[in-house]
This record gives sequence, C-alpha cells and structure tokens, in this order.
Amino acid sequence: MTTKEQQFLIEVDRIVQDRRKRYGHPTKNLHATADAWSAYLSGKMKTPIKITATDLCNMMMMLKIMRDANGPLRDNDTDVCGYALCKVALEVEDIPYAPED
Repeated sequence: MTTKEQQFLIEVDRIVQDRRKRYGHPTKNLHATADAWSAYLSGKMKTPIKITATDLCNMMMMLKIMRDANGPLRDNDTDVCGYALCKVALEVEDIPYAPED
C-alpha cells in the first residue's frame, strides 16, 4: 500500500470516528432512515416497499459514485468508504434496533 493510500484510509478513519462521536453508532439512524424511505416509496409507488439499512448504505454509495461521475471530488471517495464501513458495522456489530413509538 502506498503512502497516499494509507493517508486516504487514515482520513476516512478520522471522519468515521468523528461521526461516531457526534452521532453514535450508525445502526439506529440507518434503520430509521431506511424505514422512512420505505414508507415514502411505498406511498409513492402505492405498493409495499421495504428498504433495509444495508440497502440504504448501498444506495448512498451509488449516490456518491454517480456524483463523482459528474465531477470527481475526494469527499465522494471518503463518503463511499464511510458508507461501506457503516454496512460492515451493521453486519458485525449486533446492536438491536427497535423503531421508537
């Protein structure tokens, strides 16, 4: 791995750690956002649609990749890595989620 690649990963780690301190573990927010998107799309399409927190991470990575296709920015690359880490956190860290009533 080159120094430039290492610096990039250090930058991604710094951003992810900052977000964790600021917002906590991503599970609750990702599930809540996926539920909100599911409700919105179900109403819009008039058929039940279920988006999972993993789907949300994948779609956010696609959003960043498409933005980058229209104008490359380092922020897009760091965000793709950040959402990939969120996806892994969902798989690895078994933190239960229950929607708030």
